[in-house]
Amino acid sequence: MNSSNLDEVDLKILEHLVTDARLSQRALARSIGMSPPAISERISRLEAAGVIKGYRVIVDWSALRRPMLVDIGVLSEKSADQREIAARLLQIPEVEAVDIVSGSLDLRLRLRIQDLDHLRRVFFDELMPVSGIQHTNTSIVLSTLEPPNFARSVLQQLLSQIDEEAVAP
Repeated sequence: MNSSNLDEVDLKILEHLVTDARLSQRALARSIGMSPPAISERISRLEAAGVIKGYRVIVDWSALRRPMLVDIGVLSEKSADQREIAARLLQIPEVEAVDIVSGSLDLRLRLRIQDLDHLRRVFFDELMPVSGIQHTNTSIVLSTLEPPNFARSVLQQLLSQIDEEAVAP
């Protein structure tokens, strides 16, 4: 299922869920003007198709003693397989994500760290022993700016396109 297979009701359901994933199916049905069983069926279809991949809790990392976000760019050795390196890096508990990227670096990883001593231990004891790493570039993230709800913005754009197509001759 891709965005061209989604109808206006699917997009409205998604728009509500990306705003509040804990919204009950009854409240969602009331808001959209459908029955709860119809909403349940739609949500099940969206989940089965992989459009809805899951539901998440947003964690306050400071409360879990991981207030520092560290971004590390990795250049791998020429003969190294970036997918294998990424898989090994994901075994480090502090690694939040590993991206295989194009450009001057091969990988970008994000670490959740307690403090500089913790970073130093993870860097030298866990990261640097991974074979295939030639060079790293480490940055401490000072602040992250994100739109209030990127997914909702995209869904609203898709709904607007549907409205415009309905009006167009």
